[in-house]
Amino acid sequence: MRKDIQKAADAQAMLEELRAEMVKLRGVAPAPTPVTPGVSADDVRALVNETITNVERNRTAQQNITAANDAVVRNFGSFEKAGEAVRAKAAELGMSLDDLKAIAAKSPTAFEKIILGDKPQGGGSGPLEPKSETLASGSNGGSQQLQPGTKAYYDDMRVKQPSKYWSTAVQMALHKAVKDGTYEL
Repeated sequence: MRKDIQKAADAQAMLEELRAEMVKLRGVAPAPTPVTPGVSADDVRALVNETITNVERNRTAQQNITAANDAVVRNFGSFEKAGEAVRAKAAELGMSLDDLKAIAAKSPTAFEKIILGDKPQGGGSGPLEPKSETLASGSNGGSQQLQPGTKAYYDDMRVKQPSKYWSTAVQMALHKAVKDGTYEL
C-alpha cells in the first residue's frame, strides 16, 4: 500500500513538473482563478441615473398620451366617439393602435394632426361646439381673469406652463376641482 501511495505521489510531482515546464515553453502563465469584481460607487451611480432617466421618460410619455387623449376627446365630445375615431383612423392608415399610441407618447401634437387633420381644435360649428367657458371680467372691463379651479384656468395653464400643469400638486387640484364641480368637462 505504501508503494502505491508513493507511486501516486511521484506521479503527482511529475505532473506538476510537466505543467511548470509547459508554462515556461509557452510563455503563458496558468489561467488565474476568476475573481468576481465588486460593485463600485460609479456603477451604482450609473444604474441609479439610468433608472431615473427611464422613469422620467415613461412619465413624459404618459403625460403626452394623456394630453393627446384629452385633445381628441375634447374634439369629439366623448371618450367613446374619440375611441371610434382613433380606431377608424388606424384602420384607414393601416396602423395598429399601439403605433398611434407610440406617436402620441412622443408628440401629442403629431397625434392630434393625424387623428384630427386640419380640423379646428376644440370644436367649432355643429353638434360638437364646446361649452362656453366662464371668465370673470376685470375692473377695467376689457381684461379677463381666469378663475382658479375652472376648466379655462387649467387649459390656460396647460398651454402656457405645461410643466406646472403636469405637476402632481396641480393634477390633484384639478381632480379636486372636477369632484367639487368647479371644473366642467
